[in-house]
Amino acid sequence: MSPRHGAKLPKGSLAHANLQIMKTHTPGPWRKSNISPHIYGPENEYLAICENPLNARLIAVAPELLAILKDGAFQLERLTGENLSIYSRTFSTIARAAIAKAEGNA
Repeated sequence: MSPRHGAKLPKGSLAHANLQIMKTHTPGPWRKSNISPHIYGPENEYLAICENPLNARLIAVAPELLAILKDGAFQLERLTGENLSIYSRTFSTIARAAIAKAEGNA
């Protein structure tokens, strides 16, 4: 059971130790199995089980979505003028493709 928002985990507790270990996620790409409800990492390591195939698809593209958002935020914060206009169109295309993949329309 996870703590309520803002609640502190006692140092030394198993939950606190797990939280410390999970400060970074397994790098992508992730993939969902076609024959089971499992999610696998880039070296075919088991990451999670997800009975709902729609959730599994979304979880599997999470690293890609995160990378797109990080890059987009970085670029949008530093670009100006015509470069910003060009990148915003490019970013929109990339983001829409990732959304389609997450929704199973790619």
